Amino acid sequence: MVGRTGLAVAKALLARHCRKLKVLAEECEAAKESFNDEREDCIQSKAIELEEMTKLTSTSLSKFAEVVDSMSEDRGARSGDYLEEAQAAIDHAETVTIQLEPLRKCLELVKNAKTSNTTTLSMSKPLSKFTVEVQRKVLQHYLTPGMLEEEWQMRDTIAALDECLSMEERINEMISFSTEGRAVFNSGKTRMGHTRENDSTTACMFCNSTDHKTATCTRVRSQKDAEFFKNPRDV
Repeated sequence: MVGRTGLAVAKALLARHCRKLKVLAEECEAAKESFNDEREDCIQSKAIELEEMTKLTSTSLSKFAEVVDSMSEDRGARSGDYLEEAQAAIDHAETVTIQLEPLRKCLELVKNAKTSNTTTLSMSKPLSKFTVEVQRKVLQHYLTPGMLEEEWQMRDTIAALDECLSMEERINEMISFSTEGRAVFNSGKTRMGHTRENDSTTACMFCNSTDHKTATCTRVRSQKDAEFFKNPRDV
């Protein structure tokens, strides 16, 4: 038969583990926020300790629940009030554990914040910080059917990601330049410091001038003029 002393000991042990778990989680979170190369070993050590303490807390929680069940069978209604208090302690411990679970999962990723060439994609998830469109392009470019997870090396994946982002940046630059160009055409003004020589384009297709672009040629007033400059011998 389990007595009040056994239940009190189990309760105290569980409370101690929960407190230690919470402290470790807070320490890991603080270490993560100030992450740098020098603190990498410290973060990994804290993360491992946090994982072990989580297991201890889970074990002590199970043992505490067993003690409560045993007392309930042995003492029945005579210890109902005390058992309710014990059950409340269990519920509180479970709540603490559940609240810390997302943080613990997050901190486990901190252990792999410094990705090496052999770190798998599932461990560090470098693509998770980018948009779905970018992720899809990288995966389509890099991954092949039948490729094993161990082959998803960071060096190649990050290179593919960099290539994809570089392409997106070039596209954005082209769109931005095109938009600026239309604004210049509409206003009839030339941007400060911008000359025809700055562009890697050909001269005006109508008058062969390098001072302006084809769309802004002042010598072309109509479609007939355009045809003349294109084929002067036919006119």
